[in-house]
Amino acid sequence: MVRCNLLCGLAMVLVAAGCQDPPVPLPRGYFRIALPDPAYTEDIAASGLRFQRPVYAHVGAGEQRDAATFFTLDFPTLDAQVFVAHFALKGDLDAHIAAVHGEVATHEIKASGIGRRRFAFPERRVYGVFFDLEGPVATPVHLFATDSTEHFLHATLYFNHRPNPDSIAPSLDRVQADLEHWVETLHWP
Repeated sequence: MVRCNLLCGLAMVLVAAGCQDPPVPLPRGYFRIALPDPAYTEDIAASGLRFQRPVYAHVGAGEQRDAATFFTLDFPTLDAQVFVAHFALKGDLDAHIAAVHGEVATHEIKASGIGRRRFAFPERRVYGVFFDLEGPVATPVHLFATDSTEHFLHATLYFNHRPNPDSIAPSLDRVQADLEHWVETLHWP
């Protein structure tokens, strides 16, 4: 009798334990990104280009090659860099614009869309285009700015990790806003 009660009790425990839903694996998660508040400070690049940059970014060392100056705008907290090339124009504006369009076109295979936004600040002679590349592309933002006679600037945003649009979306939005402010405050040397 005791044995029968023990077996019945054990059977009821096993039945109760077996009535739960089967375990389901959770989707892969991503680290929470603490985005800095937008705040800006005046800075100057090696080429003499003046602008306001975010306080949580810094300008990397410049390098002079041929008729161009190259420098980076580093965002260490967001693990991103903007590579900037500042060229002195020598009647070759069309060639520089074609080069930027060509570089953007190389991403058409991976990009799910490419948006173009023109900007113009005639009071400072700053004109150009933002290229917003959507999807798993290595460089989600390209831009060029020019005064159309003496200066041409090409900037490209890189994240220092695999391009997953869902995981970089908050950082990308922050850096895009910072780059828009950067362009709005550009002053040629």
